[in-house]
Amino acid sequence: MKTVIPLKKYFPEEFLYKDIGTRAMVMHILNSHLSAMTEKPDEVEVDFEEINFISHSAAHEFVKQKQQLADEGISLSFVHMNQEVSFMIDLINRKDLKKPLIHIHRAASSESFE
Repeated sequence: MKTVIPLKKYFPEEFLYKDIGTRAMVMHILNSHLSAMTEKPDEVEVDFEEINFISHSAAHEFVKQKQQLADEGISLSFVHMNQEVSFMIDLINRKDLKKPLIHIHRAASSESFE
């Protein structure tokens, strides 16, 4: 069974900017939605429609929850992300954080800085 979590429903309609800024907010949204279900889903889709921004810590919590739910046999996916939200999720989701986002080419110098 699939369930969809429309994040915009957790904000009053008159809010111009819908931002997810804390781990606690992510936990509240996921827990309140999943605990209200009578049957355990095998797939959860988080709908980011109308979400303007997600903080680094909130993105990390979503990725962490995705891994934990996968251990329980539940697939967690993200849809309708704007460019900023998608970038933050992708940044956190990277496996090798030692790789720079952009490559800076530095020309070899003949000078020594000792």
